[in-house]
Amino acid sequence: MFRNSMDELYQKINSQKEELSALQQTADTILQTLNIQRFLEKLNSENEAIFSIVIHNRKPFIITLQLEYSSTYIGYLSNINFYGYIVDLSPTLYQDNRLFSSVHYNAAGTKIESVFLIDNMGETRNQGYGSLIMEAFLSYIKRLQIKKVYGTLSPFDTADPLDPQHENLLHHFYKKFGFRILPDNRIELQIG
Repeated sequence: MFRNSMDELYQKINSQKEELSALQQTADTILQTLNIQRFLEKLNSENEAIFSIVIHNRKPFIITLQLEYSSTYIGYLSNINFYGYIVDLSPTLYQDNRLFSSVHYNAAGTKIESVFLIDNMGETRNQGYGSLIMEAFLSYIKRLQIKKVYGTLSPFDTADPLDPQHENLLHHFYKKFGFRILPDNRIELQIG
């Protein structure tokens, strides 16, 4: 009799655990849906478009693309920017990574010749988010058939007193994408 009562109690507990788990999943889905709706509203207001969505570290990571056009030369692309958003169940999306670049045309102004990497920054280091942004950026650059990406690593990045290994990590980061690190901390990538 005691054994039967214990079995029934365990069954009730397990049943309640399953119900709570299902309710939690429903609540998580609703919160993610609300975040995505807010996110889409934000994209429209800031002229961004979703470039890709990947699951990274068990969370959706949304990479967006923002194209800026010259106000002087109508129809000419001036900047290519990528943003990375970690989708969490918190009330807001967390913008983690940003990559800014400017476009340079050939002398005739008829073809994009190169892209200058202005800045590539993120709040979360060594978690793979910067690599995802760089992969998206380089994929887009290749689609545009741009042959050269270059930039300069800032003294802030290469001489970070709070993180003496940051320069080595930064060099490793760019090298894994095929960039050459030149002696004066310029970076350069020749494509295709």
